[in-house]
Amino acid sequence: MSKEISLDDFRSPTKPSSKCAANRWLDELDDNVADIFRKALKDRSITTQRIYELARDRGAQFSVQTLRYHRQGNCSCR
Repeated sequence: MSKEISLDDFRSPTKPSSKCAANRWLDELDDNVADIFRKALKDRSITTQRIYELARDRGAQFSVQTLRYHRQGNCSCR
């Protein structure tokens, strides 16, 4: 007999984070580097695109739109 498949088989066993991808990435950085990025996010003279490019160069795997939402306070961690 074949086993029935339920949606529970596809759910992650861990509780999903309420933080967005940008904030989770910041949490993974060394404190000094994360602080620099957080300050850059608050500095409106630096474009979101430029911060995204720097983040991507450091291994970030989220979109510029995700960073824009985080910067505007429209993400899941706000």
